[in-house]
Amino acid sequence: MPTLILTLIFVVYAIGAGVVLWSAFRSKPKGRTGFRFAYVIMPVLIFILSIAITAFFYPRLPADLAYSFSGAADSYLSRGAGLFLMLGLQLLFALPLVGITLVINHLNRDNRSVTLDRTLFIMGNIAAFPQLIVCFALADIFSYNLYDSHLAPLWLFAVIILASGTVFLGILFRGALKQRAGKIAPS
Repeated sequence: MPTLILTLIFVVYAIGAGVVLWSAFRSKPKGRTGFRFAYVIMPVLIFILSIAITAFFYPRLPADLAYSFSGAADSYLSRGAGLFLMLGLQLLFALPLVGITLVINHLNRDNRSVTLDRTLFIMGNIAAFPQLIVCFALADIFSYNLYDSHLAPLWLFAVIILASGTVFLGILFRGALKQRAGKIAPS
């Protein structure tokens, strides 16, 4: 079962990353302005995935969740408080990004000579990387409390996600530098 959860997380992450990359690099209609869901798609998808994982496992969880480990469980938290904390962290990542992209997009409405599409896209989706780590921690806590096994070391998952985020940002910034240098036409 833990392998199924890990596979589900990676599949959703891959699909979401594909959607994000597709929406970032596709040609945009000329007359379209305003907020686009692509600006915040990854944080929203990861939050929905966290809710789905929680809804599936919540009835099976024990009253006290083990959440801190050094070989064995060190600390426990009530089931409700643990889930509130994990889903609250997800909201802490997602809601401010939606608000920031809405406000910046609204402020830029009068000055369309400055195109902020790529900037808003990066700003709105940047928190998906740490948010995905929190989602994995949620799934790992559930896995340990239900099956007495960890999915994978959290530090290893964090390194993989942050390295992929670094590559992703490098690709986006390289494209932005080329666009600024005039080697490619602005999108």
